[in-house]
Amino acid sequence: ELKIMEEKLTYDRFIACHRNQSNPKDLPEHALTFAYGDWKYDKMAHQLHGEDHILRKKVLIEINEDFHRADYVVLSLKFPLLKELVACCKEKDDVRRELASAAVMKVAGTEEGRQKIIDENYLKDIAILLRDQVTKIRENAYRAFISTAEYRAGYEAVVKNELLPLLVDLLKEEKENEIISLALSLLKFLCEAESSSDILLKTKVLERLNEHLKSSDLNVRCMAALNICSLSFKVKGKKDIILSGTIPILCKLVKETNEELLINVTKALASLANKKRGKVEIIEGDIFDEIKKLLKSPCSQIRLNIVQLISNIGEHTKIKENLKECLPILNEMEANDTEIIKRFAKVAIGVITWKPQSSISHLSLIHISEPTRPERISYAVFCLKKKKQI
Repeated sequence: ELKIMEEKLTYDRFIACHRNQSNPKDLPEHALTFAYGDWKYDKMAHQLHGEDHILRKKVLIEINEDFHRADYVVLSLKFPLLKELVACCKEKDDVRRELASAAVMKVAGTEEGRQKIIDENYLKDIAILLRDQVTKIRENAYRAFISTAEYRAGYEAVVKNELLPLLVDLLKEEKENEIISLALSLLKFLCEAESSSDILLKTKVLERLNEHLKSSDLNVRCMAALNICSLSFKVKGKKDIILSGTIPILCKLVKETNEELLINVTKALASLANKKRGKVEIIEGDIFDEIKKLLKSPCSQIRLNIVQLISNIGEHTKIKENLKECLPILNEMEANDTEIIKRFAKVAIGVITWKPQSSISHLSLIHISEPTRPERISYAVFCLKKKKQI
């Protein structure tokens, strides 16, 4: 056992220390931990700042091993180690740069690390890595951004550093599907942020998303549709998405079979159907057969999305009669489905079967506005106009 322990120890004095003990105790595997205790990360920072390339590589490997534990990451933040790691991300050597980027990614995975990255303005330095020639380094950089942008302080820092246009441009530049999926995951958090969605809509984000909706990679299509959902939350987002020609692409995707993709696509269509032009384009997309089929989907979220879609397009005269074929299924859903689907099924039935009362028979329904807010209890305006006398 002593021999095995000696093989783990780096310095001769470690071995001597053990041999001088009658009952040797376990000591740290790393020499710096033994010699410096908590201050080893200060020593590592100085070593990374030095000119010994071999030593810097060894230190980076040890840091990555340590950083599998979040408490070690937090401990390291007391010293200037993060600054030196960011500096190492700019090295010409691919291996050291990759090791440094991996360590920075692990720092961003902790609350204290994220805040340090924001406070010390390291986001722009990390953003440089998003164009690195090494795929793994780009992956590490995106994961660091995702960990940061999940939280309000993080996405606000991305906006403050004016990084949104860069992130949108990278959606076109990136060729690796796995990295594109990460880029779209990052974009999702930014799309949902109130402070950034308006800025994104001023870029070519919708053009990029439409391209990725046509991707041969399933995960890329899923993430692109999810981003469309997030951007369609606001009225301006709905209008811009419709004008960008997204609905015909979504209507084609409704015919696919992947559950996650269908959840995102049907949710986006239900949202866009709140606008008059959106209703028309969805109806012209000829997806009535898919609507009937998806009403029986085993996935409750897909059923809910389809029922909401029917509620939004059912007022249009071009589809109203066709949708009456869905009434038996909707009646069954109102009776036996989940509580939220029951409520929306009731609304859909009401829209499809609505007829003007005799006292207002001279009026016709032309539009139902979108709900006042995205809550279960909200209000909508019914618009009527006088029928022309022939």
